[in-house]
Amino acid sequence: MDNKILDVLRRILHDYGEDMFTSMQRVNAILLDLAPENPKERILVRNFVELGGYQTIKNADDFKLAESKLTQSLTDRFSMHESAAFWVVRVFGALLEKIRPTEVPSLTSGSKEYVVQSTKAIISGQVSIGKNHVVAVSSDGKVFAGGENDYHQSDVAHWRDIVAVAAGDVHTLGLRADGVVFAAGSNIHDECDVSGFHDVAAVFAHGNNSVFVMKNGSAAIVGRSKLNLSEFNEIKSITSYPEGVIGVKKDGTVTIAGYVTDETAIEMQWLLAQNNVADVIATYNDGLIVLTKDGRLLKSGEPENYFAQWRDVTGIANVSNGFAILSSDGTVRVVSYDRTKPRLVTEADKWKGIIAIYGGYRRLIALSGDGNLHVAYTHVGWLMLNPAMSIDYAQNWYPVGVASI
Repeated sequence: MDNKILDVLRRILHDYGEDMFTSMQRVNAILLDLAPENPKERILVRNFVELGGYQTIKNADDFKLAESKLTQSLTDRFSMHESAAFWVVRVFGALLEKIRPTEVPSLTSGSKEYVVQSTKAIISGQVSIGKNHVVAVSSDGKVFAGGENDYHQSDVAHWRDIVAVAAGDVHTLGLRADGVVFAAGSNIHDECDVSGFHDVAAVFAHGNNSVFVMKNGSAAIVGRSKLNLSEFNEIKSITSYPEGVIGVKKDGTVTIAGYVTDETAIEMQWLLAQNNVADVIATYNDGLIVLTKDGRLLKSGEPENYFAQWRDVTGIANVSNGFAILSSDGTVRVVSYDRTKPRLVTEADKWKGIIAIYGGYRRLIALSGDGNLHVAYTHVGWLMLNPAMSIDYAQNWYPVGVASI
C-alpha cells in the first residue's frame, strides 16, 4: 500500500500526542498540511476520528472484534463503502501496532468505490454570516465578530470555551463545549432566550430565530417563527428555507418544518424523497440544491445528471446569486444556479487548501487548513452599500478553530 497516510498519522502522534485523535478541533488542518495530495483519505480519517475510533482501538483487548464493530459503524454512519471503512480501521490498527503495516490493504487516491461525508456536515459552526455581521471561533475557544453592532450582536469577545457559533439577522449564538448556549443581540422575538437550553450539540440561526439540536438528536426553536419541531429527531444539521427550516438527519433523509406554498410543494416532496443527503441549499427563486453523501449535486425539478460535471464535492454554500462548491482537492468555485450560464468569477478562484466554506447575504467565507479565513464578495453593489463589512477584519482572525458537532 501507499504508506503516506500512515506516515502522516505517525508524525501527528509524535508531534502532537494522542490527544489529537480524540478531538476534531485541529486534526483537519494538520491532515491537510501534512497530506495535501490525499483528499479522500483525509476525509476517511476525519470520519474515523469523529466516530471515536482511535480510542476504541487503543482500548480494545480484541482488535478483530473492534475492527468488525468500527467497520460496521463507519459503513452505517457515513454511508461509506465497506472496503473504505475496513481500510481506515486497518490504518489505525497499524498506527497503534495492533497489526503490521503490511496488513493494511491498498486504497488508491483515485478510487471511486467509496463514499465520504460532507466536510461541512462534520465541521460546521466555526464561522457564521449574519445580515451585517460575521462571527468566528478561534482554536482556543474565543469568539471574534466584525461588522455592525447596533443591537450588540457583536459583543461576544468575553465568551470562552466556545465550539460553534451562529449569526442571525441581528443576534448571535455561541455553543460552549459543555452544551450550554450563549446569546447576544436583539431579543425582540425572544430569539436570545436561551438560558433554559442545556445538552446542546449544535446551534443555528436564521432571521430572528434560534434553533438548537440537542445531543439526543431532537431540536428546539425560539424566536419569531413558532415552528413545530416535534418530528425533528436524529438531526445532524439544520438549514433554513424562506418559510421555515430543514433538518438533515444522520441517515441522510430530511424533515421539514414551516409553511409550504403551492409553488414549493413539489420541490419539498422531492426533497423528502431523498435518502442520501449531506447538505441542502434552499433558495427563494432557484429551487433546492442537494449535496449527497457521495459528493454529487442534485437540483430539484431537474434530472439527476443536471450537475454531472461536479464530483467529489465536500461542501456547498449559498451566496444569493449563485452557490459555492468546495471540492475534495481544496479548491472553491462559485457557479450560477442555472447551469447554462458561466460560473461566477470571484476571489474564490484563487483559493487553495480550503477545508470549509460558509455563505450568506451575498458573501462567501472560506477556512483554509492553516486556520486563515478568506473572504469573497459575490455581488459588486453589496460592498458599496455595506462599507462596515470590510474584507480586512475577517482575514485578521487567526487561527480559526475546527470544532466537532
